[in-house]
Amino acid sequence: MQQNSDNHKDALMLSQPGRIAIYARVAPGAKRAVYPQIDDLLALARQHGYSNEQIIVYKDRGVSGRSSPFDRCAFNDLMTALEQPQPDDERIHAIYTASRERPPKQSKV
Repeated sequence: MQQNSDNHKDALMLSQPGRIAIYARVAPGAKRAVYPQIDDLLALARQHGYSNEQIIVYKDRGVSGRSSPFDRCAFNDLMTALEQPQPDDERIHAIYTASRERPPKQSKV
């Protein structure tokens, strides 16, 4: 069984065609930064065989989750990139994004 597990890990490390996009958003006044999200997604993309040159990062800082996605500059840039015809090796093949649950609020008694 160990050999199958090792083969699976090797398969993930093979280079992938095309490009991927990472999209991250942080609300205004958020105590956490957008960078931990991006770092985690960059690590995941590399684990899946994408090189730094194949990864495009789109980040919206200070944008409420209640706002329309089309009111977000980086999100709009991503949508524009997806709509543009590209050769297969330049086309975005996947989008990585993350959602971190808000920590539970403590209630006062």
